[in-house]
Amino acid sequence: MRRIVALSALFAGVLLGCDRSTEPAKRSPLRLSLDAPATVVQGDMMRLTITITNSSSATHTAVFPGSVETLYVNAVALSTAGDTAWASPGWVTLPAASMTFAPGGNHSVPMQWALIDRQGTPVAPGTYRLKAWLPTISSGGYGPDEILHSPETPIIVVTR
Repeated sequence: MRRIVALSALFAGVLLGCDRSTEPAKRSPLRLSLDAPATVVQGDMMRLTITITNSSSATHTAVFPGSVETLYVNAVALSTAGDTAWASPGWVTLPAASMTFAPGGNHSVPMQWALIDRQGTPVAPGTYRLKAWLPTISSGGYGPDEILHSPETPIIVVTR
């Protein structure tokens, strides 16, 4: 019974506490950036790219959820009111990918958003803020719960 209660608490913590996108990144030399078009047309598919870059002059290895081919990056689009209009699937399983970055090296993850909200309806024209985050476990001893954050990127959705 104690094991069931402990597992239930763990799963509740994961489900309720997995969006830590407002926590500051720790000491990692890795930086997360998000590239998206400034303006998109309602009904189109918006393509965005999230890039992990080693900002240090030394080689750095980190472990990420997912695989080298498919990292589980979390991304959201927020309305001007702060409501979540879209959220990427993020990571739900725990395979891990170890990646080594040369000084200044990077790895890009392409994503797309069909400009529909979480209920499946087209988002309204207006301004949205995109942001992404990626949990890591760094081999440099930075701890098992490091989170990289991209700066917010504004986009404007317009009608045809």
